[in-house]
Amino acid sequence: MHVYLAGPMSGKEQFNYPAFREAASVLRDWGYEVTNPVEIDDVDGVNGVISQSFGLIEKSGWAECLGRDVARIATTSIDGVVVLPGWQQSKGASLEVHVAQALGKFVVEYPEMNSITPQPTAETILGEAERLVGGDRGDDYGHPYEDFSKTAGAWEALFGWPCSPSQVALAMIVVKLSRLQVTPQKRDSIVDIAGYARTYEMVLEYEGNPARKYSEKVPPISTGHTHCGKNEVSLDDVKAAWDRVNNDPSPWNKLFADVNDVAADMRNEKSTSTGRKLRWPW
Repeated sequence: MHVYLAGPMSGKEQFNYPAFREAASVLRDWGYEVTNPVEIDDVDGVNGVISQSFGLIEKSGWAECLGRDVARIATTSIDGVVVLPGWQQSKGASLEVHVAQALGKFVVEYPEMNSITPQPTAETILGEAERLVGGDRGDDYGHPYEDFSKTAGAWEALFGWPCSPSQVALAMIVVKLSRLQVTPQKRDSIVDIAGYARTYEMVLEYEGNPARKYSEKVPPISTGHTHCGKNEVSLDDVKAAWDRVNNDPSPWNKLFADVNDVAADMRNEKSTSTGRKLRWPW
């Protein structure tokens, strides 16, 4: 078992070399193969030492040593890291522990050799969602447009109605909202809602129709239509509001035509009880 020995150096008397040498000797007696940075210093020397007695070194020299040591920890020949007491107060040793854990190597504290577990980070829901969308899941599934296009095609074949990639993103948000009704405090569902909102934005961008911010100050809709003595919003007012936020009038025109068709059908219906035509306000 090949271990790297890490621990506090800067600010320690003699850079804590005696403690490193003693620990390396004991670990070798226990059967470990040890890479001891002190022994590397003995061979290569250390640049920028200000005071050996007080463990003072220039920042450039400290950075040079740290870069060298981190590179050694990252090699496949190192199985794990053994840290000396007081490593938590050392920036360099803390970084070495972080690198080792990120690479899946074990970290234990000398002399008890108790395992040191990674400390959880206080990652926000939005931060986690962004990391998943831009990292893990993005690597697994590709761009959301391509992934959701496949889902949309499957839904269309299964249910018989057309579906777009953006609608898939919105549908998945609804699924997560439904799950929150059962488990309202489940973090994964909340993260997924944020993540699907981000994928929805990415799909819109891919389609060349990016999300945009509407003006914070929207002019009020005028109400000139009255019915039974009350002010009401007229159809013209609704159309004006539509035009302010939509460049394409065709969906509105189709909706308006459909409403007129339904209204015409309803006017022609007979009342089954009186035989009179039903009266509608339009």
